[in-house]
Amino acid sequence: MIVPSRVSPLGGVVRVPVELNKAAGITNLGFTLNYDPNALRVMSVERGSRLTRDSFSYNTDTLGQVRFGFAETKGSGHEGTAAVVSFQVVGTEGAVSPITLSDALVNHQDEEPLTMQLVGADFKVGSKISGDADGDSRVTAMDALLALKLASSQSSRTDLSLDVNNDGKITIEDAQIILNMARPS
Repeated sequence: MIVPSRVSPLGGVVRVPVELNKAAGITNLGFTLNYDPNALRVMSVERGSRLTRDSFSYNTDTLGQVRFGFAETKGSGHEGTAAVVSFQVVGTEGAVSPITLSDALVNHQDEEPLTMQLVGADFKVGSKISGDADGDSRVTAMDALLALKLASSQSSRTDLSLDVNNDGKITIEDAQIILNMARPS
C-alpha cells in the first residue's frame, strides 16, 4: 500500500489516496492512516476503487488517525485505491509532516504468505504548481479533468492553482490549457 506525497496551501483541501500495488488476490483489508493533526484535519473519507460498498468502514475518532475496518475487495486487478481521504490544510506554511500507514491486516486467496509493504509519504504546506489540482507536483490529464469538473459545477470552491489563465475563476479554458500542459513534450 502506498500513500503518495502531496503539497497544498494553508486553507486548501488535499485529497490523499491510499493506493494498492500488486494487490491481486486480496480478499479483506484493514489498516490505519496516520497524519499530523497540527497540519491536517479530516474532512471526508471515500471508498476506493477496489473496495465494496457494503463492507467499507472507517473511524476518525482518534485525532491523527483514520482507521479502516475490514473491507472486501472487488476486481482482480493488481492496482487501484483502498480509500481517498480529503483533508483541510491547517498547518504552518512550509511545514512538512509525514503521512504513514500502519496496522495492516490483509487476507488473500493464495496459500503462500503475503508480504505487505506500507509506504508512507510527506505532506507539505505550500503552494502547488500551476495546473496541479491534486497536489502531487505534476500536471496530468487528471488535473485537467478536475479543473473541468470544477468549471462545470459552478462550485464556490476556488483552487487558484487551476486558474492558469489568471482571469480569477476556473473555466473550461483553464481545463484545456492544463490538458495541453500535461502533454509530453
